[in-house]
Amino acid sequence: MEILLVLYCIDVVILSAYAVHAGTLLLLRVGSRRRWFMSRAEGDTARPVGADQDRPSVTVQIPAFNECYVIERAILAASRLDYPGDRLQIQILDDSTDETHAIARDLAEALRSSGVDIEVLHRSGRSGYKAGALAAAMPRARGEFVAVLDADFVPPPEWLRRIFGSLRVFDDPNVGFVQARWAYHNRETSALTRGQAILLDKHFFIEQPARCQSGLFFNFNGSGGIWRKTCLVDAGGWQDDTLTEDLDLSYRAQLRGWRGVYLENESVPSELPSTLVAFKRQQRRWARGSTQTARKLAGRILSSQASFGQKLASGLHLTSYFFQPFLLGFVLLWPRVVLADSPPSGGYVPVWLHLLATTLVLASVALVAAHWTERRRFAGFASDLLVALALAVGTSFSNTVAVFQGLVSSRPGEFERTPKNAAEAWKAGYGCYDLRWDSTVLGEVAMAGYGLWAVTGLWLGGFFLSALAMAFYALAYGVFAWSQLVRLFSMPVRSAFSSAAAVQSRATSGHR
Repeated sequence: MEILLVLYCIDVVILSAYAVHAGTLLLLRVGSRRRWFMSRAEGDTARPVGADQDRPSVTVQIPAFNECYVIERAILAASRLDYPGDRLQIQILDDSTDETHAIARDLAEALRSSGVDIEVLHRSGRSGYKAGALAAAMPRARGEFVAVLDADFVPPPEWLRRIFGSLRVFDDPNVGFVQARWAYHNRETSALTRGQAILLDKHFFIEQPARCQSGLFFNFNGSGGIWRKTCLVDAGGWQDDTLTEDLDLSYRAQLRGWRGVYLENESVPSELPSTLVAFKRQQRRWARGSTQTARKLAGRILSSQASFGQKLASGLHLTSYFFQPFLLGFVLLWPRVVLADSPPSGGYVPVWLHLLATTLVLASVALVAAHWTERRRFAGFASDLLVALALAVGTSFSNTVAVFQGLVSSRPGEFERTPKNAAEAWKAGYGCYDLRWDSTVLGEVAMAGYGLWAVTGLWLGGFFLSALAMAFYALAYGVFAWSQLVRLFSMPVRSAFSSAAAVQSRATSGHR
């Protein structure tokens, strides 16, 4: 049992480090918000609005791969941006293999006839995936600035005019990129989307403003942001050796001395994954990609001129998904330690370790604080918070696999797209969406079974609160496993095999 205790100690200490980091960002956020309000009161942010002829040229890029359900909406939203027509270029970066290409091509032709500067750049292969498409389009981008909008993003018409007009954040020549906050037009669709929104609110209302306003490195989120083209080129451009090309590029830019600006009050509506399968796929890509970025840039960060605080915060940021392997370890070790700590061997676990474990609640405190910052109603928040926590637990097995793949594999892996408007895709017989067997479901089934075993042991041992907590963990894993199995086995056999064959074909020809 000594080995078990050592492993549990290590696990709890590392989890606590990430929890304390979350609490530190929350404190920095509170302080930065106070300073922000003071500067607003003093009128420091008031700036005159320039004339149209003073506006810089902007290229809006919309990368798309089989986005047949949302591509029309995305193109129309870009064409309605209130910005001088002679200074706005729209590029549709289309790698599609389905009807998306025809939709984009026909709509672009219609918009061109009405005077919109728009072109569709279609690639026959997905070399480099999204990063490859963005890099391939750069030679044809005429704008001084490049705005990136994924196919599910719908910017308000005044978005560019505000950033380059009243806000004028790029007046500072050291500002290399600007990131707007994500909003969600399907936030209230289901408990699943509300739970996801709570998790993301922590990032966009606490972490991003805290890092930006405290002088720490923070990341471009891949969409809803704008790059100064000279910064993008100076930082080395889009590179496809990780699955999080946005995180990679933003860190490389800041290491080169460029500065990023986060605009909390400027939001761009997007779409949250509407199924557990889609959410799990998205999280797995982010987990593997951020780990790859940490491995790629660790040496540069350590040898840079950044302060110790910046380096420490960057390390915790880039390895944030490491929290999930240790969360998985916690779920596995915790019931064994609790049972071992019972009579006749009571006092097996040191008191300080129990106290240290209480710091894990800081992550939940940050979720509540983000909800309060957004000034949303608290009615029903408790149930949505439970869903958010279940999502974090339920993805821990899949994300653990992704983290280890990011650490040991020399290949970036496949860029698995997140299905957009997946409910409509399901009704249409999947259309351009792939659903395939995911072996991590076996791990989730095993974790659910282990959880039920632990619940039984804890309950019989008289640890009723611990048993209830463990039942929550078992339920989270079970729901994720069940959702994948139900979706898979309700899919026609022919569609399942053809989908898997299509995915395999793209995987063998997609990257290099």
